[in-house]
Amino acid sequence: MSVLLSGAANGAGSWIEVPSPAHAYKHHFYTFFVTGTFDSAAVTFEISNTLLGTVAYDLLDQAGAAVSVTAKQSFNAEFKAPAIRATVAGGSGSEAITVNML
Repeated sequence: MSVLLSGAANGAGSWIEVPSPAHAYKHHFYTFFVTGTFDSAAVTFEISNTLLGTVAYDLLDQAGAAVSVTAKQSFNAEFKAPAIRATVAGGSGSEAITVNML
């Protein structure tokens, strides 16, 4: 399990390298677990085509909208980017959000 955020307040998390899948077909299917105190905050996700995150793109859902989480939730996503980060915005000051990726 990779930790994208741990008890985070408003701001961008660090870029992490996305673990390669263990199976031969290389499907990049991941499950995200978002928990904590939101205090009006929203969590969004960015992927990058470089490990340093020099070019960032919103992680999109199947409808083409940016993934945004505003309450405790788990969800699945499929992507092949080598790096990802989570960002917290809009919190009122007592937000503390944890995001894990499996």
